Amino acid sequence: MAQQQILPIVIKLKEKIDNLFVNYMGPVGVDICADQWKELLDAGRVRPTSLIKYKDLLALQIPNSSQQKAFAKDVNAVLKFT
Repeated sequence: MAQQQILPIVIKLKEKIDNLFVNYMGPVGVDICADQWKELLDAGRVRPTSLIKYKDLLALQIPNSSQQKAFAKDVNAVLKFT
């Protein structure tokens, strides 16, 4: 697959989502973010709306369901107000 052109705002928001995820999961979150981002890239073109799918992929990696919901809420706030 050729290198995708990803909008700078998508990269900026992804970094914010990654930071939130690492806050929930600790250092292992860095590797999980990389794996999930690769999965998203491999699935096709990444757009701003792809960040919702990314949030969902990451949330599924959090073992505690209440923390999953809290993470999703935190990411929604980032996506809504950025």
